[in-house]
Amino acid sequence: MSSTLKKALIYFILVTFLFLFFSYRLLDVPKNLTLDEEGFGYNAVLLGETLRDETGRFLPIFALSLDNRDYRQPIAQYYQVLFFKVFGASVYNFKFTSVTIIVLSAVLIFILGKLLFNLKAAIFSTLFFISTPVIMIHSHLGLDNIYPIPFILIWLITFYKYEKSKSLKYLIISGASLGVAFYAHKSMRSASTLWSVLTVCYLFYLSHNQFKNNFVSSFRNSFKPILFFIIGIAPFFMISPILDNKYGGAVFGFQNLNVPFYHFMASYLNSFDPSFLFVKGDAILHHSTGKHGVFLLAGLPLFLSGLYQFLKDKNRFLLLIVISFFIGPLFLGFIGATNRASRLIFLVPLYSIIAGYGTYFLYTKIGKKLLVKFFAAVFILLFLLNLGDFLNYYWFKYGDETYHIFYHLDREEKYKSFYEEANSRKLEPYFYKDITVPEGDEKYNDLFLRSIYFPVPNYLSDELALPSDGILFSATNSLKSLKLVKSSKDGSVFIKQ
Repeated sequence: MSSTLKKALIYFILVTFLFLFFSYRLLDVPKNLTLDEEGFGYNAVLLGETLRDETGRFLPIFALSLDNRDYRQPIAQYYQVLFFKVFGASVYNFKFTSVTIIVLSAVLIFILGKLLFNLKAAIFSTLFFISTPVIMIHSHLGLDNIYPIPFILIWLITFYKYEKSKSLKYLIISGASLGVAFYAHKSMRSASTLWSVLTVCYLFYLSHNQFKNNFVSSFRNSFKPILFFIIGIAPFFMISPILDNKYGGAVFGFQNLNVPFYHFMASYLNSFDPSFLFVKGDAILHHSTGKHGVFLLAGLPLFLSGLYQFLKDKNRFLLLIVISFFIGPLFLGFIGATNRASRLIFLVPLYSIIAGYGTYFLYTKIGKKLLVKFFAAVFILLFLLNLGDFLNYYWFKYGDETYHIFYHLDREEKYKSFYEEANSRKLEPYFYKDITVPEGDEKYNDLFLRSIYFPVPNYLSDELALPSDGILFSATNSLKSLKLVKSSKDGSVFIKQ
């Protein structure tokens, strides 16, 4: 078998396993939808069908949703639009969009691990990524929290390729990737900004080291690489004030920047609270089991091992990853919220690389130190037991225990039934005026589930206006001028006499 064919086979097996793993019990865990998911799903259908969001705006960069209370971030929203256009709108396909993003991210983690280390370390890093509770949970949610991850990894991969090849094209891609990530989730306003500054400093450092601390020569030599990186990222930053003004705070929000220093630091340091990261998890059960941390507890010693080894090796690029991990959440201190793992998902790929290398080092780099090998084996065994406990709870208990905190899918059946009835009779579907949406946030549950079958429904205020080739859905079962063909607790279906 040729090396190319062998490599293709490895990636095929990896991708197939990942799709099966993350799509397992996709509709059962959780059993229902969050309000934000319904906002994303509803606008994904509308934008695909009418090119307008729920407020009627033509292809907005930020779709406005939830009764004008919140903007949908564009990367997730338009990916869902594209996915629905290709594969059709459904609750399954909506959730499956997140599976595809996670699988892509896992493959990129594997690629980065191979570039930085070797095959074994890449496998360990990938295993850490896919076994992270917050990743597993968000792979089953149609939310935008995970969308920065592929772009973060592309930033690291292309930046590493630049360092090895000195090809400036990689810097443009690297910068553009961080720029796209800036709009992938609100938390990336902090990480992308700080990592961009860090990247520029790193490029200068490479030159500064080459010219033995001669500042003038270092500046001249680093100017071109820095310029190419800025060319990649600058458009995304430069347009942000314009977009923020046009879309009423969609980019930067309305956070108060005058936060007391100690409150700011308390919020920032909470991002690295071990009890939060490895034991308690997110404060909101939509993003956590309430019984497991952001990362598995058994991964803590393996992460610390990798952190120690990264610092010990004095590898410049590995140090960049460590610094990125610790400075990424800095500006989240302005928000003031604590124990919100859903806002820290951008740390997961960095954590996975560090912990993966820590595992590889303990397991393969310790020579004949039998005692250390024994402890390494114990750590790995505890990790597998911890993972088994999490998966058992998440796959088979979490869905039932959190059923009450999600918006239910019961309404879908009535729309599906009417859709199938209209199709089987080859009649144009209409809704009677008594079919109304609920009040408050509950309406988004109804709007999304209805839009799957009827993106832009036709309403009639007079039953006599039903055309001969039409079929009508009504909340009542007694429209005397029409013929009743089907009735249930959810409504009745009528055609012309």
